[in-house]
Amino acid sequence: MGIEILKILPIHWLIICEHGFPLINYYLPAAEKLTIIADAKALSCRVAARKHGVDYSMVSRWINNEEKIKMHLKRIKA
Repeated sequence: MGIEILKILPIHWLIICEHGFPLINYYLPAAEKLTIIADAKALSCRVAARKHGVDYSMVSRWINNEEKIKMHLKRIKA
């Protein structure tokens, strides 16, 4: 069977492993992550994740790393 790679959106790739389980790799720009973090703080982690189509565990991880994401964004803009 092997591995299938499907491009869903420019920033989302769905990888299907040989067992048929989806493995999702997220690459989102820092600005988009900060938008999702703001939504999560206003709503909830799970609601923001559903709204933006990402896993809620990633949103909570981004909230924990918010300062690092902000620093990364500043470095890119500088």
